Amino acid sequence: MDIILHCFQIVGRGAFGVVSRARWRNGIDVAVKLIETESERKAFITELKQLSRISHPNIVRLYGACTKQPVCVVYCWSRL
Repeated sequence: MDIILHCFQIVGRGAFGVVSRARWRNGIDVAVKLIETESERKAFITELKQLSRISHPNIVRLYGACTKQPVCVVYCWSRL
């Protein structure tokens, strides 16, 4: 399945990638973490395994991920 994301605002940059606000299918706002390095990719795999098993109102919801280039994780957009 092709997933088209339209990233329009970088909201953070840290040790484990760049997070952007994006628009996903049907106009849903999401947060996308782009994984840039091999060390980030290893942490990404761990994070993906953990978040795929969790559902809790205080934890950001995982919508999906791409394990091939560009490696990224798609989360629910949450305003703080």
